[in-house]
Amino acid sequence: MNKKNVKFYNRKCKGCGSYLSSDENSPSYVPNFSDKTLYCMRCFRLKHYGEISNNVKNEDLTSTISKIDTNDDLVALILDLFDFDGSIINEYKNKKNIIILINKITVLPKNFNRELAFKSVQNMLSELEINNYLNVILYDAKNKSGIRTIYEELVKLSKRKKIYFVGKTNVGKSSLINALLSLKKKEKLVTISPYKNTTLDLNKIEIDKNLTIIDTPGYPSENFFSIINNETTKNILESKFTIKSFQQKKMNCNQSYIFSGLMSISIIENDNNSSITYYGYDKVSIHRTKFENIDKKILNNTSSLNLLIKPKNIFDYSLDLDKNKKYIIFLSGIGFVVLKRVSKIKIHNILDKKLFISDFSII
Repeated sequence: MNKKNVKFYNRKCKGCGSYLSSDENSPSYVPNFSDKTLYCMRCFRLKHYGEISNNVKNEDLTSTISKIDTNDDLVALILDLFDFDGSIINEYKNKKNIIILINKITVLPKNFNRELAFKSVQNMLSELEINNYLNVILYDAKNKSGIRTIYEELVKLSKRKKIYFVGKTNVGKSSLINALLSLKKKEKLVTISPYKNTTLDLNKIEIDKNLTIIDTPGYPSENFFSIINNETTKNILESKFTIKSFQQKKMNCNQSYIFSGLMSISIIENDNNSSITYYGYDKVSIHRTKFENIDKKILNNTSSLNLLIKPKNIFDYSLDLDKNKKYIIFLSGIGFVVLKRVSKIKIHNILDKKLFISDFSII
């Protein structure tokens, strides 16, 4: 084969799913192609050095995603517990042959009520007008929780149909696939990274003789990680999970909680035994301050971040709550909070969007 006359080889990279290429400008470039070549240079450097190249064109990924045709095939939709509503892909909301897999369940305390959490998740899906799914499974790819359950359910549901794994960027598709491979004592093949656009094309992966899945590129996200640079994203996503609880000792305390300079939740009206508890990444800082001049405080915090955009204004709104209910608020990818005995809050956000809040708390 004359490499000067060819651009792509007839073999896909095991890591990203893109056809291996002799073109140095291609994301899937390999300098020395042979029968033993499994990974493109980009995936090789990601796997071994944690480096990411920036020669991926968003329009190419958008084109690939637009060509995905699941028809009557089975779809495994992976959702992020830290971005519950934001990780939903609208095209699959009403698809019948869909199984929903929700990642990062180990952020919850070990003694959490699984039955209550499962029921709350079902209720929240219904609030988001998702009712036609075949099943919901809560799992965590990091500690392999729920992986065997997912494998057995996929084998049962597949019935010789193709199984497409779909999800938004950084939702954890690749980690789940590698966890399934590990379950069957196979080598981890798919490239895992905290960076967006790791998977570039459809990638057929045989878990074992009973189960073959098709990995897909991540759909674009509109959460906080879509505006945070790679270095900061990596620092947050690779940190441990944490739970941080703050008690309110006074009524109507006017306390604000700023999350890494990205947004804040201000407690305006509350009982003296109220609380706000954060579940998420350890590297997300929480700054507790008085409510006054909260917009300026957020923008001052934001100035120290290497954001891909520079917010000029803060999107803010107020919510009246029932203090006798427990609420969960999802923080666009960086975690979620649970509120107790709180009757009014104000949210300030550098993203121009409202956060999903539900009284079907999983805790």
